[in-house]
Amino acid sequence: MTHMRFAARVFALVFFMFNTFGMAQTAGSSSLNDPFYPWMGNGGYDAMDYDIKLRIRDYHLSESGSTTMTAMATQDLRSFNLDFGSMEVKAVTVNGKPARFEHDDPELLIVPDQAIVKNKKFKVNVVFEGQPGSKVNANTIGNTWNTVGIDGLSVLSQPSMTMAWTPVNDYPADKATFTLQITAPKEETVAANGKLISKLENPDQTVTSTFRIATPTTTYMLVFAVGDFQYDDAGTIDGVHYRNFFSYSTSSMFKGIIAKAPTIMKYLTDRLGAYPFEDFGVLTTNTFGSGGLETQSLVSLEPKYYNADEQEDPIDETEVLTHEMAHQWFGALVTYQNHAQTFLHEGFAQYFGYLYVNDTQAANYLSEQFQSEYRHVVNGQWTYKSTKAEMLELLQDTYRILDFTLETATLILDGLFGSSLSAIKRQQILDQIKITPYLAVFISALEKLSFTRVYFTRKTWQELTGGYPSDGPLYIRSKVTPPGKFEANDYVLNAGVYFRGAMAVHALRLKTGDELFYKILRTYLERYKFSNAFNQDFVNIVNELAGEKVKVFLESWLYNDHVPDFPEMGLYAKDFQLGADFK
Repeated sequence: MTHMRFAARVFALVFFMFNTFGMAQTAGSSSLNDPFYPWMGNGGYDAMDYDIKLRIRDYHLSESGSTTMTAMATQDLRSFNLDFGSMEVKAVTVNGKPARFEHDDPELLIVPDQAIVKNKKFKVNVVFEGQPGSKVNANTIGNTWNTVGIDGLSVLSQPSMTMAWTPVNDYPADKATFTLQITAPKEETVAANGKLISKLENPDQTVTSTFRIATPTTTYMLVFAVGDFQYDDAGTIDGVHYRNFFSYSTSSMFKGIIAKAPTIMKYLTDRLGAYPFEDFGVLTTNTFGSGGLETQSLVSLEPKYYNADEQEDPIDETEVLTHEMAHQWFGALVTYQNHAQTFLHEGFAQYFGYLYVNDTQAANYLSEQFQSEYRHVVNGQWTYKSTKAEMLELLQDTYRILDFTLETATLILDGLFGSSLSAIKRQQILDQIKITPYLAVFISALEKLSFTRVYFTRKTWQELTGGYPSDGPLYIRSKVTPPGKFEANDYVLNAGVYFRGAMAVHALRLKTGDELFYKILRTYLERYKFSNAFNQDFVNIVNELAGEKVKVFLESWLYNDHVPDFPEMGLYAKDFQLGADFK
């Protein structure tokens, strides 16, 4: 507390001096106003390179870590910010000279000894120690600093938790190169993305491993792991070095799928152009609850994947591997400008995951996925389909436990059937329940209705069963938003960017034909390589190469609330409306 009060007095004096003498320097902004994560990112400079040194002991930072950022000032700076979590900052220097600082998770405010002039490079070094973390939890995929299971430590940071373990400008639009120098116990394996450039044994029974990421990289795509991992060097094929780090719980089936990465790589490079990096591999870790992450050149995956029947499934494993490999172009090579542009990553990765399986293993896979997902897309929410028999059984099982009343019957009729049930039939059933308010009577009345199936949303079922509030996190994650039309309270990885995004990509391909489609993709990747893009940047390339009509067609898939029909796949929105299909 003493230090914070002293820092505040110093800052007040510094700012008074700047104002008094009319200096032109300004403070770099402490936010880039991301619609989803308003604390993320900082203005006033462009990060160019980070040199990060960490010491890991018992899966914690021990002694101290340090990070040196080299940046270019984009304005005259009297102060600037880094994003940083809850670890203690011990010292800060700018261009080798001690700097004043104030740290309040998630912001580290730095006032250099001398103001930094626009268009000048500068270096800032931060020394820190403690337990990684942050009071701001924006991680969409699990813990950012994790020791779950047998693996040890795995760092996974999407979308904005790199700042939990190192000070950075934690924003996708500020890509940089990185050196990761990780010191860990000798008996542990250290994995990281980038190229291993040195490995040195130390007198204290530790080993220092240094990895270099020499291409501009967004912060959330950094990954490293320390623990009980099996190193697998699969050699160099077509100029790409394949290396993997396997959790010992990785299944032999999944290892066999991962061994096919060079074949998948050939499929993708034939369509998208050369692979952008020197190395590729997989880190399997128990950190995930489910899913995977496109960590650059070393994708992070679970040790095995199961289908809906709880069986390990080579189709699912092939799809998820291909999905994360496609992200090396759509995500790593070209990164979205901000989190409202998630379609540029997930729409394409989802599509190529489907497409590869469809072209190599299961000829109807793409069609089957779209048939299953279109109802969610049409209704803008996760939507269930039940046959009449399934619905009656579900209601019986549910309301044997929950109280059944006239009010319950009303909610069920309105929630599950809505306007598809005539007002006369609705009133007849309710009148019957007023007289004999029993579940069996209600089920019997529904059985006499002439419908074969019901579509209803997860939100509706939550409200009927009282399981979750309709505005709670589960409901927010069940929304299926148009992939180009995110709002600030939407879940940034909601199904819209995956399901409808993949459909938009396939619809574009069918509209243009393969030759023009892949020309559009390669033009986009070449134009924005190692930088950032907006959704509309891709749309503009479609307009440039395919014309106004195709552009408008794509925009209807990306932006319209009303979902287009997909006649080529036999899908029409009217066939998937909520309620029952009374004949």
